Amino acid sequence: MIRWLFRYSAVIFVFNTILLSIPETYVFGGRLFLFLVSVFSFFLILNAREAKKILFNKAFSLFLIINSLNFLYFLFIHNDFSNIGAIKYLLARGVQFSIISYSIYYNYDFYKKMFLDYLVYLVFLIMIFGFILYPDIFSTRYSGIIWNPNAFSSFVLIAFGTLLLKNKSRSRFELFM
Repeated sequence: MIRWLFRYSAVIFVFNTILLSIPETYVFGGRLFLFLVSVFSFFLILNAREAKKILFNKAFSLFLIINSLNFLYFLFIHNDFSNIGAIKYLLARGVQFSIISYSIYYNYDFYKKMFLDYLVYLVFLIMIFGFILYPDIFSTRYSGIIWNPNAFSSFVLIAFGTLLLKNKSRSRFELFM
């Protein structure tokens, strides 16, 4: 169970990010986020030696720098220790970067070979549901089922860029997408 959680937690996290972007699933996405962060924090504490080995790995130094900057910002600029929301935000960001680090460390081949393909299929499904539920694409900036048009365009751009830069030959379905 722990190994499975470590392997696929970043995939669950990306899926959860998309759930948080859809107004109808926002509450469920928030609960899933809190559950994932809580469980992962518990396992990080249980495996402190392994956490140190992975989180201080040179490959994940960018995440360590970002966590350090978040902590310094909270310490010196935000400086409000009574704000529980800010403390939860700081801890959640630290655990999120740990989730990504662990997941890539334990399942590098999956992320190297297949993760972006699955991401493209997921974004394609979101686009199809958006066109079915909200077909008026010319009224304003189109956001589909995502609450923010900028987030929608970011997801679509990542999927399009992944398909465009793919080295292998594309299938007819991928050309259609």
